[in-house]
Amino acid sequence: MRLLHPAPGRPAQLVLVESVKLAKGGASFLPPLFIHDASGQVSEEMRAIYAGEHDIL
Repeated sequence: MRLLHPAPGRPAQLVLVESVKLAKGGASFLPPLFIHDASGQVSEEMRAIYAGEHDIL
């Protein structure tokens, strides 16, 4: 599970959840993902995700 925030200091507006039906295991919580950085530009992590260099989950 991962919370998506529009920018640092703003509350999360979306949550990403990945699950496996009938899986036996615990939940995993990833660090928050910020869409924009403090200056309002697209964050470096989001740029990497758009470029296919980084997975979102």
